[in-house]
Amino acid sequence: MGFKICVLVVSACAQSYWNCTAWCSARRVATAGTALLVAGHTITGFQGQSTLLPAYGEGLLDLKIPPQSGNVVDLGGLLTDAQEQEVEAAIAALERSTPYRFRLFSPPPARGPENKADWPNVVRAVKSHWAQSDSWDAANAIVLLVSPRMSSGRTGNPLNFSLATRLTEKLQYRIASDTFTKMVNKFGDPGFIARVGEGDAVVLAALNAVACLRKGACIQPLPDDEARALALGKMSVSPSTTR
Repeated sequence: MGFKICVLVVSACAQSYWNCTAWCSARRVATAGTALLVAGHTITGFQGQSTLLPAYGEGLLDLKIPPQSGNVVDLGGLLTDAQEQEVEAAIAALERSTPYRFRLFSPPPARGPENKADWPNVVRAVKSHWAQSDSWDAANAIVLLVSPRMSSGRTGNPLNFSLATRLTEKLQYRIASDTFTKMVNKFGDPGFIARVGEGDAVVLAALNAVACLRKGACIQPLPDDEARALALGKMSVSPSTTR
């Protein structure tokens, strides 16, 4: 059947994470428990000091976050160093001008949401990593999950956005609820990825999301050049639109 573009509405997850139900807008009910990394309402688009993180289960005993990992944790090895640095630069610009916290995560092969037994432990590990940063604020977080996968012999859409409840409510009259789904449809489309490459598609999705958060108002993905300029702080925005 393949993965379809879904909207997950996660209720009352609090800090217990994902004892949640999912509703899918494309003829399929997504598996409960795929909401990512932030507690509360989640809008999503589907159905990396080298130290051992706290082991929440046997599956984490070999999961390490590389010492250079920060806001971008690319355990799937999808990004070049230059691509990762560009996303980190965009996140830094976002955090200087807004209260929003954007993060990107790609799990190791075979350790993504399709691994239902291990996935909750992987998520806990990454949350633990980000929580070590003084800048982390789960109430204002948006996470881009990049998890390449196959379904019925076809490459599925690898992108998935998750937003915290407070952030969803704050943005509801500024950024349309389906804006992030449109980003997933555009940048995660297998044909688009085949044309530009997986790493570039991920970067474009991340920059577009960051740009919309900086701009403070979006009803659809921004043109790539505008998104890059906004995301990297090379284009000014009105302060009133970023709070």
